[in-house]
Amino acid sequence: MGNLFRMELFKMRKHKLTWGAGIACFVVTIIIPIIGKILSNVLYDIVKNSGEADAIKEAKVLVEEFNRPVDISSLIRMPFGGLSIVLILVFLAAASYLFLDIGGGYIKNIAGQIPSRGHSCYGKYAAVCLQGLIFMVCGFAGSVIGTLASRGVTFGEGDMGGALLEFALKWLILCGLNAVLLFFTSGLCNKALGIVMAVIFGTGALGVIYMPISFGVKMLFHLEQFDIGKYMPDQMLSLTPISIWAALISGAVLILVFVPITIRVMNRKDVK
Repeated sequence: MGNLFRMELFKMRKHKLTWGAGIACFVVTIIIPIIGKILSNVLYDIVKNSGEADAIKEAKVLVEEFNRPVDISSLIRMPFGGLSIVLILVFLAAASYLFLDIGGGYIKNIAGQIPSRGHSCYGKYAAVCLQGLIFMVCGFAGSVIGTLASRGVTFGEGDMGGALLEFALKWLILCGLNAVLLFFTSGLCNKALGIVMAVIFGTGALGVIYMPISFGVKMLFHLEQFDIGKYMPDQMLSLTPISIWAALISGAVLILVFVPITIRVMNRKDVK
């Protein structure tokens, strides 16, 4: 199994989209805070002589917000900066990597070296989870640099323990969603479905489904503040703070359900 994992790591290093997505995570998270500060100043310059008191007040608040330093713990909690474009790249890179052996015929080269076809999922899934962690670190590093350049970073003012826990839970969620991608790409051998799911996860498009569900629950049980989206794994990646138990349960359930199902489906495809 160790040799299989090392082969997957070698394949991941050679995968161009892995490098491209990692660099994009780093660069985009640097640029966004800087652009945000520039745009806030431009907006204030536009409205300050307009005579609209409310507009001037709102623009001034926005400028002050982008001049206020951010604690390092807040950046740890949001390694992707809550940016859909970054999440889309992360999931697209995962889907592309997970289908790489099937699309390129690589699976044929190791078919006789493992007990069953499903065994190829172990190393592949472990590698894609590591890939996700690398992307999170790249996004966090970019956010630190961009925030330092635009508004400054403080240390020790936030809950560092809680931030690190949230970072770990979001990695667990990312691993859970990658398990779903593993099923569609490797289990069903369908890269197109994997890409569609990657885009859906990255954009948080399932929120359109969660909204009417939340509305129905509110009306039925008279829960004014209920929002099911806060407990869904694809939505929690872009939220902070998140429910610890919801993140832990949803991430673990996705892994424990989709990884075994994928292995079982792939084993059925073996030539007897």
